[in-house]
Amino acid sequence: MEVIISTLPLAAGPVQLPSSWLAAPDRKPIVLDVVYTPAWTPLLQQAAAAHCPIVQGATMLLNQAIEQFHLWHHRAAPVAEMYDAVFLPATATDATKDPADRRVPKIDSL
Repeated sequence: MEVIISTLPLAAGPVQLPSSWLAAPDRKPIVLDVVYTPAWTPLLQQAAAAHCPIVQGATMLLNQAIEQFHLWHHRAAPVAEMYDAVFLPATATDATKDPADRRVPKIDSL
């Protein structure tokens, strides 16, 4: 299994992969972009259009936070509350969300 991870900030400009990296029908790489806002980065859009599994940066952020909570507090993290703090409710749309709300839509395909 191949994994492509982008750690470039948005300020570096849009990340585009060579289409040949995403074209093999039997070896689709998993693509992770650590940028968590916006949820749909150009890289994730490109990977999703090529039917590659994607992992958004907010998922990485959440999983790191869960493990860090456990390490610091020596108890299980409040995963549901942390999930709600990171991701918008499934029924929310950009039009209905408060501009001050920094949560992102969940778009992972894994």
